[in-house]
Amino acid sequence: MELLVVIGIIGILAATIAVSLQGAKKSGRDARRVADIRGIVNALLIYYNEHGEYPPAPVVNLVLDNSQQLCMGGADPGWRNGNCDADQDRLLQAPGAPNPPDNPLGSNTCDATNNPYIYNQTNGGSGFEVSFCLGGKTGEFQEGTCIADDESIHCP
Repeated sequence: MELLVVIGIIGILAATIAVSLQGAKKSGRDARRVADIRGIVNALLIYYNEHGEYPPAPVVNLVLDNSQQLCMGGADPGWRNGNCDADQDRLLQAPGAPNPPDNPLGSNTCDATNNPYIYNQTNGGSGFEVSFCLGGKTGEFQEGTCIADDESIHCP
């Protein structure tokens, strides 16, 4: 009988720990999203200082993933799907957004369509936007779809 009680208590503790770890993993993915975006923004600011404009995207709503590189110098600087040319410097290997998407509690705001980091050049090259989604409050940023631009990061 005592053995069943001990097994029951261990089961309850294991379930509690598993739930806690899920929350920690979700917070970790959101913290990584913010760190990734700050790295992307810093690379874009360096690119702007070198070229006088933000890089054009080869397509509207460019999905930044591990295959995208931001290249400087050479005849055709900008985003590349693959390696930079031999006469270029790689400024950034774009990070892929962590998976799975993390939704705010009781919401489906973050999903497969807005979990990736999405880049667009704006204002004829004088601005940019990178959208991403946070599943929970992270530092000073609220949960939901966020936009980083050449001035700051804006979350709802």
